[in-house]
Amino acid sequence: MSDTTTGNGSRGGGGSEPPAAAAIEKHLDMILAAIARMAGNAFAAKGWSVGAATALVAFAVEVKNPLLTLAALIPVLSFWGLDAYFLWLERRYRNLYDAVRADLGREAEVPRYLLDPHWIARHPEARAPTDRTHPLRSALAPFLAPSVSVVHGVVLLAVLATTAYLARSGEQEPEPSRVQVQDTVNVRLLPAPGPSGAVQGDTVARPVAAGAARGG
Repeated sequence: MSDTTTGNGSRGGGGSEPPAAAAIEKHLDMILAAIARMAGNAFAAKGWSVGAATALVAFAVEVKNPLLTLAALIPVLSFWGLDAYFLWLERRYRNLYDAVRADLGREAEVPRYLLDPHWIARHPEARAPTDRTHPLRSALAPFLAPSVSVVHGVVLLAVLATTAYLARSGEQEPEPSRVQVQDTVNVRLLPAPGPSGAVQGDTVARPVAAGAARGG
């Protein structure tokens, strides 16, 4: 019998891949695709945050309304939370990837082709050594991650700075000066009679107050 079975399950040294290993690689590819989708969603959330805040701030500057700039905080904070949520899911998928790749937790083996990112959280024995943080800390950490907080933090500071600038410029804007309106009326001057007894008149324009002119 020339055919011998090797330790990894292949026969005759032909290099054929064991079915179990092929299934694991297929499972890993599926998890990587999910991780890529979460990363793409996080990038889109950053773009929507910057775009929505820029549009609202530009309109507020146009109408010089500082309260309107505060409305830009709604999309900034909303997309900040959404971005952090996608990063949180991405990290859970990475933990699942590590568990499948290293075949951790032999007592609670990861089911093949499982794409539930929360499975590792429900099975601590299969959790990777690098993911033994407290669940609350693990949930709040994505909000302060540099890839999330830097972008949305800069947008938030820009919105607050614009609000303060518009509010300060509105307080310092002088009130329109009151200009007294004057009307021009014709006043006929009657000089004294000349030697010939004829009266020569002349007409001049005299500015008077509008109220006095109308009252007269």
